[in-house]
Amino acid sequence: MNVYDFDGTLYKGESSLHFACFCLLRKPKILLFFPKILSLYKKHKKNELCLEEANLLFKKLLEQTIVDDYELEKLLQTFWRKHEKNLNWPLIDTMKEKDVILSAGPDFLLKSSPLKDKNIFCSEIDLKNKKILFFCYGENKRIKFKEKYKEERIEKFYTDSYSDLPLMNLAQEVYLVEHGVGLGKKINQKEKEEERCK
Repeated sequence: MNVYDFDGTLYKGESSLHFACFCLLRKPKILLFFPKILSLYKKHKKNELCLEEANLLFKKLLEQTIVDDYELEKLLQTFWRKHEKNLNWPLIDTMKEKDVILSAGPDFLLKSSPLKDKNIFCSEIDLKNKKILFFCYGENKRIKFKEKYKEERIEKFYTDSYSDLPLMNLAQEVYLVEHGVGLGKKINQKEKEEERCK
């Protein structure tokens, strides 16, 4: 089994950030939150993001963005029509039926994407109460994988970030994909160990 990160790996960029920008054109109030969004994005890249902080911002964003399920569905359909071009098809085309995508992205966004028929595990969102139920990030990705697949081995793991080190350590081979383009570069055990010691 191979496992794939989504943002920066199967998708060029951060889909959640792109969706927030997309919604901004329709909901200008979101602009008030952009400094905080960018701050949390930087923390995410440094593997320093905490659930409480993300939850608070997410709740405020949803309150400003989403009116009802119908509006959300229309936003998502339009978003993916415009952003499908960002998908890393050369890498996606290597995926087999049993392969898995593990992402910190919200379920409502990824499970409406052109990859919705793949095995996707991501952050679980309670839209009604505007709350993150499970944040599929860092160590939580490893927990989710073990919960679903028990003793299954990861043959190849594709990611763009060392925030995925817990999953890297489960994989026989790790490939670092830069900016969501191409098949990635294989990294060795020494590189993983160096990152673990930082």
